[in-house]
Amino acid sequence: MIITKTSVSSFVGDVVSLGAENAENPQVGVSDPSLARFRTLGKGKWLVVLTKEGDGVITVSDGEEKAEIPLSVRPAFSNDPEGPFNIYCGDLHCHTSYSDGSLTPYDAFRQVKEEGILDFFTISDHAELEDDDEFYHTFDAADSVCADGSLIAFAGNESEIDLVSSNAIGDIQNDGGEIVTVNAEGYSWATRWEQFFDDIGGNPLAFATIAHPQVMGGGIKCIWNAFDPEHSVSPASKELIHGIETINEKGESNLVNERAYSLYLDCGYKVSPFSGCDNHSPVFGLKTCTSMTFLYSQRKSKDAFIDSLRSARTYCAENANTRLWFTVNGHAPATTLPITDTYRFDVTVEPYFEEREGDRAVLAEVISDGGSVVASKEIEPGTERFEITVRSDTARYFYLRIFDANDKRTWSCPVFTGREYDRYPKPAFSGTAIPTAGFSVAYCSGGSGAEIVLIPDPKCCFVSDKTDAELVIDMGKTFTLSAIGIFSNKVDPTIDESRYFHWSHAPLIAKMVSRYGIETSVDGVNYSPAAGSMIRLYGSEHIAEFERREARYVRFRALASVGADGRDKRYKDSPVSIGTLRFYL
Repeated sequence: MIITKTSVSSFVGDVVSLGAENAENPQVGVSDPSLARFRTLGKGKWLVVLTKEGDGVITVSDGEEKAEIPLSVRPAFSNDPEGPFNIYCGDLHCHTSYSDGSLTPYDAFRQVKEEGILDFFTISDHAELEDDDEFYHTFDAADSVCADGSLIAFAGNESEIDLVSSNAIGDIQNDGGEIVTVNAEGYSWATRWEQFFDDIGGNPLAFATIAHPQVMGGGIKCIWNAFDPEHSVSPASKELIHGIETINEKGESNLVNERAYSLYLDCGYKVSPFSGCDNHSPVFGLKTCTSMTFLYSQRKSKDAFIDSLRSARTYCAENANTRLWFTVNGHAPATTLPITDTYRFDVTVEPYFEEREGDRAVLAEVISDGGSVVASKEIEPGTERFEITVRSDTARYFYLRIFDANDKRTWSCPVFTGREYDRYPKPAFSGTAIPTAGFSVAYCSGGSGAEIVLIPDPKCCFVSDKTDAELVIDMGKTFTLSAIGIFSNKVDPTIDESRYFHWSHAPLIAKMVSRYGIETSVDGVNYSPAAGSMIRLYGSEHIAEFERREARYVRFRALASVGADGRDKRYKDSPVSIGTLRFYL
């Protein structure tokens, strides 16, 4: 019998591999069961979850043969929230041949370590394609290849939760998606949250990021709904989920992924932004990533990095050559500030690796509740340090969005204002839909066929001839309205069904409604405002609720398409599309 480790020494909350090779019937135990627990992943293959500080002995036996492995468990390191911090770079989303990628985790970790640029790196193969043996060997690869600590190696998994239903117009809706779990003792392909949490185990230092939260496609042919945080906030999910992929190197949904970041913050999650390389090629590391995740940590160690990741102390950049540091009222990123109404941001943006043409920052925006821009500043050439002041007595959080000269975006981690999160979860909407027979489009600002928005068909939508649109709906008689429902239907029904849901369809997402305004009228002349917002989830019906009022006419203004609201020149002229509109008593 050959034991893969001569000792186990790590911190409370770590998950490490332990193997017994050439054994017939190996058994494992520990002298003090409160120090560790074991998850069996095959004959002679275990994950050891370290649960309490102390020293003991792990015993592996096979018949009369026995091996004793010294065990030492120390407290996990916690960063001082105010630092001082170093900045480290890495990636938390890559695949190998254990699912749908190339090579093995041993090869991948070795490549990244030999490249010598990234500070942390994760293998996160797909749960539905990986088996227990491969999951074990991912941990073994992280432990063995990177034992010297030069690269902080994380074993993870891209688990999937499919929360599938049929929506009000007969289309598929998936309130789930894929979630990258790291430092968890299990993996999951589930159809219920409860099943998912049972599968991944209860390690308190596990953490998760939402992968490509609004991707268009995959095995379930719809826009994923980013796990619907407005209605599914739970203590367990808030304890586990600490990151949102605002960038995915493969994903067309990068146009709208940030919206999930602000929404999760609004729902009270302590999350920060991540870039997912989502690499499936045989080349790993900076050579295959143009974007990057960065974290703030006082030291380079696995427990320090886990603390930073779970404390929302990351930023990410589409341009990997971006070093960002900021304070708010003198406090470090991701801290909870003393209550005040004035917030001074001191920001430094400079190259992370080297000076390059086009990498300088040109615009900084401060984002707050609802994903709204509350301040902005144009950055003069040659300026690396600048200030922005924001005044608010209601904001719950802020984060920075910075553009470089090539319009590449950087998202900061949040700062929290200390105000209570009391808006979510939302109760299920209970309005009664009004049949639209007899409704008509009384006015359309441009384009033809606008009447299609009154037909509950997920394959139909109206496409304007401009980046905005105005429709006036005549309901034929007066109703007591309480809400309007907005669907993001298919935005190009001419595309073949087998190709519609595909990674490359950013132009379709670019046409969806970014912001809207709704007004109502009894006589068609005098209108009063009812609702208006930015749409942040596109995989479900967006319900715009307002105070009940008498109305016959509804003026719906699509104020901008997703593409027009962004700075990506490829999509600035995207005409806006409007899916089915529903009207509620």
